[in-house]
Amino acid sequence: MAEFDNEGGWASVARITTQIADLGNVTIAGDYSTPGWGSVVQKLNERQQETRRSYDLSTSIELGKFIPEKIGISIPMYYNFSEGVVTPRYNPLDPDLELKDLLENEVLPQEARDSIGKRTQEYTKRRSFNFTNVRKLPSKNKKKNHFYDVSNLSFNYGYSETKYRDINTEFDNKKNYRGGVGYAFSNNPKNYKPFGTAKFASKKAFKIIKDFNFYLAPKQLTFQTDMDR
Repeated sequence: MAEFDNEGGWASVARITTQIADLGNVTIAGDYSTPGWGSVVQKLNERQQETRRSYDLSTSIELGKFIPEKIGISIPMYYNFSEGVVTPRYNPLDPDLELKDLLENEVLPQEARDSIGKRTQEYTKRRSFNFTNVRKLPSKNKKKNHFYDVSNLSFNYGYSETKYRDINTEFDNKKNYRGGVGYAFSNNPKNYKPFGTAKFASKKAFKIIKDFNFYLAPKQLTFQTDMDR
């Protein structure tokens, strides 16, 4: 044998983003590359030796837009789905042979060739969605906040799953659940300066005493609890 297999590969990337008024946006992206693809600084044996293809769909939508505005509920939702497949150029169990020669061998039953083609691939699928900061919006005519207002509460929920397989892994499935409840109350209590008008506090030496102040009620109350499974 002589010479090197110096055949080059190619790659492509596409991305589309659509904005749907104030409802949300949708993004679709995909890529495809073949064996032999690589940068100009890579050596011959560093080039890609597999076919890679993947796509990704993600969207952010404000579902509260489908609810009457007078009710005032915010439901931001994010959804993502992606899938990627890596098909090796050479048979992982017999690296001296190209995989396509094995899959085109008519001596093997079609069912066996389909099984080999599937098992030799590296396959990854991801899916997730979450609702972040779901809450009742405060009324536009509201003049004062109260600690018992429903609008002080917020809720979060998220779910994600990943499925993976390759020549050494029959399946590797992971699922994750997240949830949380938050509370935030902002107040504007009266500020008290007991020494603000004292005559002795007007001297520069007593400035720290003059500036002393306090509130009888808290300015802010917050708490957050999260669950992760």
